[in-house]
Amino acid sequence: HRSMISYDQKRKALMLRQFHEESFVNLYALNPAVSTSTRLVFDSEHFENFDNAWKARETYEVVSNDEFVEIFELAPPGKPYEVYSRNHFQRVR
Repeated sequence: HRSMISYDQKRKALMLRQFHEESFVNLYALNPAVSTSTRLVFDSEHFENFDNAWKARETYEVVSNDEFVEIFELAPPGKPYEVYSRNHFQRVR
């Protein structure tokens, strides 16, 4: 997938858009209540081509200038979040 972070001036919020090859497009907003300078947590607002009763959460944890962890969580309607995938990225020198 491809992910893009932008700043919505009207809402004064960071937004995350993900474009998946399976035809899903997900829109998230930064959750400032649980985000920090080294942990960005985005909560889903809308899905294209998927059931909007579900919820998703995308978290980026910065380990260093050269690595971060991406955690993707899903929650079926009325259920808590569960980790769906976890990826650890490191810059290759």
